Amino acid sequence: MSSSQSGKNYSLSTHHPERAGCVRSYAPAGHRHTAEIEMVFKKINPKIKVDISATAIDMVRGILVTIHTFLKKETSIEEIKNIYKKHYQKEKFIKIISQNFGIYRYPEPKILTGTNFCDIGFAIDKRSNRLVIIAAIDNLTKGTAGQAVQCMNIMYNFEENLGLEFLGLHPI
Repeated sequence: MSSSQSGKNYSLSTHHPERAGCVRSYAPAGHRHTAEIEMVFKKINPKIKVDISATAIDMVRGILVTIHTFLKKETSIEEIKNIYKKHYQKEKFIKIISQNFGIYRYPEPKILTGTNFCDIGFAIDKRSNRLVIIAAIDNLTKGTAGQAVQCMNIMYNFEENLGLEFLGLHPI
Protein backbone atom coordinates (compact mmCIF):
# COMPACT_ATOMS: atom_id res chain seq x y z
CA MET A 1 0.00 0.00 0.00
CA SER A 2 1.23 3.44 -0.93
CA SER A 3 1.36 6.38 1.49
CA SER A 4 -0.63 9.55 0.99
CA GLN A 5 1.10 12.30 -1.03
CA SER A 6 2.83 9.71 -3.22
CA GLY A 7 1.34 10.35 -6.63
CA LYS A 8 -0.41 7.64 -8.59
CA ASN A 9 2.51 5.25 -9.03
CA TYR A 10 3.69 2.87 -6.34
CA SER A 11 7.40 2.62 -5.52
CA LEU A 12 9.43 1.31 -2.62
CA SER A 13 9.87 4.88 -1.33
CA THR A 14 6.07 5.34 -1.06
CA HIS A 15 5.52 2.12 0.93
CA HIS A 16 4.47 2.82 4.55
CA PRO A 17 7.32 0.87 6.22
CA GLU A 18 9.91 2.71 4.11
CA ARG A 19 8.30 6.11 4.70
CA ALA A 20 7.96 5.65 8.50
CA GLY A 21 10.33 7.90 10.40
CA CYS A 22 11.65 9.54 7.23
CA VAL A 23 11.96 13.08 6.01
CA ARG A 24 12.88 12.51 2.36
CA SER A 25 13.29 15.13 -0.35
CA TYR A 26 11.86 13.56 -3.47
CA ALA A 27 11.59 16.61 -5.73
CA PRO A 28 13.97 19.31 -4.50
CA ALA A 29 13.64 21.02 -7.91
CA GLY A 30 11.42 20.63 -10.95
CA HIS A 31 8.28 19.50 -9.11
CA ARG A 32 5.53 18.36 -11.51
CA HIS A 33 2.99 20.90 -10.19
CA THR A 34 5.22 23.95 -10.74
CA ALA A 35 3.64 24.73 -14.13
CA GLU A 36 0.12 24.72 -12.65
CA ILE A 37 1.09 27.14 -9.90
CA GLU A 38 2.89 29.46 -12.32
CA MET A 39 -0.19 29.39 -14.58
CA VAL A 40 -2.28 30.88 -11.75
CA PHE A 41 0.38 33.46 -10.85
CA LYS A 42 0.71 34.51 -14.52
CA LYS A 43 -2.77 36.02 -14.25
CA ILE A 44 -1.19 38.54 -11.86
CA ASN A 45 2.17 38.91 -13.64
CA PRO A 46 3.28 36.88 -16.68
CA LYS A 47 6.94 37.06 -15.61
CA ILE A 48 6.49 35.36 -12.23
CA LYS A 49 8.60 32.24 -11.73
CA VAL A 50 8.29 29.97 -8.71
CA ASP A 51 10.32 27.11 -7.28
CA ILE A 52 8.84 24.23 -5.29
CA SER A 53 10.68 21.72 -3.15
CA ALA A 54 8.75 18.58 -2.20
CA THR A 55 9.52 16.44 0.83
CA ALA A 56 7.83 13.20 1.89
CA ILE A 57 7.30 12.75 5.61
CA ASP A 58 5.84 10.16 7.95
CA MET A 59 2.25 11.44 7.67
CA VAL A 60 -0.93 9.56 6.81
CA ARG A 61 -2.73 12.50 5.20
CA GLY A 62 -1.99 16.11 4.44
CA ILE A 63 0.40 18.12 2.33
CA LEU A 64 2.42 21.22 3.10
CA VAL A 65 3.83 22.99 0.05
CA THR A 66 6.49 25.69 0.20
CA ILE A 67 6.89 27.96 -2.81
CA HIS A 68 9.71 30.45 -3.30
CA THR A 69 9.70 33.52 -5.54
CA PHE A 70 11.61 36.78 -5.57
CA LEU A 71 9.86 40.13 -5.25
CA LYS A 72 10.87 42.93 -7.62
CA LYS A 73 10.37 45.60 -4.96
CA GLU A 74 10.26 45.71 -1.18
CA THR A 75 6.81 44.55 -0.07
CA SER A 76 5.35 43.96 3.37
CA ILE A 77 3.66 40.81 4.59
CA GLU A 78 0.47 42.85 5.07
CA GLU A 79 0.54 43.91 1.39
CA ILE A 80 0.97 40.26 0.33
CA LYS A 81 -1.86 39.13 2.61
CA ASN A 82 -4.14 41.84 1.26
CA ILE A 83 -3.42 40.82 -2.36
CA TYR A 84 -4.29 37.21 -1.53
CA LYS A 85 -7.36 38.14 0.53
CA LYS A 86 -8.69 40.25 -2.35
CA HIS A 87 -7.99 37.50 -4.90
CA TYR A 88 -9.59 34.74 -2.79
CA GLN A 89 -12.36 36.77 -1.11
CA LYS A 90 -15.14 34.77 -2.81
CA GLU A 91 -13.52 31.37 -2.28
CA LYS A 92 -15.24 29.52 0.55
CA PHE A 93 -12.41 27.08 1.24
CA ILE A 94 -9.33 29.32 1.17
CA LYS A 95 -8.10 30.79 4.46
CA ILE A 96 -5.26 33.30 4.65
CA ILE A 97 -3.31 32.67 7.86
CA SER A 98 -2.60 35.92 9.65
CA GLN A 99 -1.10 34.85 12.98
CA ASN A 100 2.10 36.67 13.93
CA PHE A 101 3.07 34.27 16.74
CA GLY A 102 2.28 30.83 18.15
CA ILE A 103 2.56 27.32 16.77
CA TYR A 104 -0.07 27.88 14.05
CA ARG A 105 1.27 31.11 12.55
CA TYR A 106 1.89 29.19 9.33
CA PRO A 107 -0.37 26.63 7.65
CA GLU A 108 -0.39 23.22 9.35
CA PRO A 109 -1.83 20.10 7.66
CA LYS A 110 -2.64 18.53 11.04
CA ILE A 111 -5.35 21.08 11.84
CA LEU A 112 -6.92 20.61 8.39
CA THR A 113 -7.41 16.84 8.75
CA GLY A 114 -10.88 15.97 7.44
CA THR A 115 -11.56 19.42 5.95
CA ASN A 116 -11.91 20.81 2.45
CA PHE A 117 -9.92 23.94 3.37
CA CYS A 118 -6.63 25.23 2.02
CA ASP A 119 -4.68 27.46 4.41
CA ILE A 120 -2.14 29.87 2.91
CA GLY A 121 0.55 31.79 4.79
CA PHE A 122 3.63 33.83 4.00
CA ALA A 123 7.10 34.85 5.08
CA ILE A 124 9.51 37.33 3.51
CA ASP A 125 13.27 37.00 3.65
CA LYS A 126 14.24 40.68 3.75
CA ARG A 127 17.88 39.90 2.97
CA SER A 128 17.09 38.48 -0.48
CA ASN A 129 13.57 39.93 -0.98
CA ARG A 130 12.32 36.35 -1.35
CA LEU A 131 8.64 35.64 -0.74
CA VAL A 132 7.93 32.23 0.75
CA ILE A 133 4.34 31.04 0.25
CA ILE A 134 3.23 28.13 2.42
CA ALA A 135 -0.01 26.23 1.84
CA ALA A 136 -1.55 23.20 3.55
CA ILE A 137 -4.43 20.87 2.73
CA ASP A 138 -5.73 17.48 3.72
CA ASN A 139 -4.94 15.84 0.39
CA LEU A 140 -7.48 13.05 0.96
CA THR A 141 -10.29 15.56 1.37
CA LYS A 142 -9.36 18.77 -0.44
CA GLY A 143 -7.12 16.90 -2.86
CA THR A 144 -9.59 14.22 -3.95
CA ALA A 145 -12.94 13.47 -2.35
CA GLY A 146 -13.79 17.01 -1.24
CA GLN A 147 -12.72 18.40 -4.59
CA ALA A 148 -15.07 15.96 -6.35
CA VAL A 149 -17.99 16.94 -4.09
CA GLN A 150 -17.23 20.64 -4.55
CA CYS A 151 -17.18 20.23 -8.36
CA MET A 152 -20.40 18.20 -8.28
CA ASN A 153 -22.08 20.91 -6.18
CA ILE A 154 -21.10 23.53 -8.74
CA MET A 155 -22.20 21.36 -11.70
CA TYR A 156 -25.64 20.75 -10.22
CA ASN A 157 -26.14 24.31 -8.94
CA PHE A 158 -26.03 23.28 -5.27
CA GLU A 159 -24.40 25.51 -2.69
CA GLU A 160 -20.67 25.06 -3.33
CA ASN A 161 -19.96 24.17 0.30
CA LEU A 162 -22.83 21.66 0.68
CA GLY A 163 -21.51 18.69 2.66
CA LEU A 164 -18.07 20.26 3.00
CA GLU A 165 -18.41 22.49 6.07
CA PHE A 166 -16.71 20.04 8.46
CA LEU A 167 -14.20 21.96 10.59
CA GLY A 168 -11.78 19.07 11.05
CA LEU A 169 -10.59 16.41 13.43
CA HIS A 170 -7.98 18.47 15.31
CA PRO A 171 -7.05 17.90 18.04
CA ILE A 172 -6.64 14.20 17.34
